[in-house]
Amino acid sequence: DERGAGLHDELDVDAVAIDEPSAEADEAKRALGDIVMSLHGTVRNFSGRTLNGLEIKAAVVNHQGEPVKQRTVVVIPTRKAELESNKTMSVQIMLEGMTDADDRANVRMEVTAFRFKQ
Repeated sequence: DERGAGLHDELDVDAVAIDEPSAEADEAKRALGDIVMSLHGTVRNFSGRTLNGLEIKAAVVNHQGEPVKQRTVVVIPTRKAELESNKTMSVQIMLEGMTDADDRANVRMEVTAFRFKQ
């Protein structure tokens, strides 16, 4: 498992997780003709330590579970300085450039890396 690779990962990676179901989504068609999806999720920090780094991957997947569009975003410290233990944080990630022909069966969000405050 590569989650947390290169970061402090001495605790179970599931101590920092996104609620299940992992994401909800809104979609809209733009004037350019493509489809934009906004994925929403809640990150929970049950690690017992404050996070000062958090990376999340969001994906729209087809019926085979393969990504149609995906994006990885650093949400801490970019959108918030840190996430304290036993706290939550709402996360929204935009995925754009999809078409009506794309098989958009499901959405997923997952924590891909995190770092503890020293």
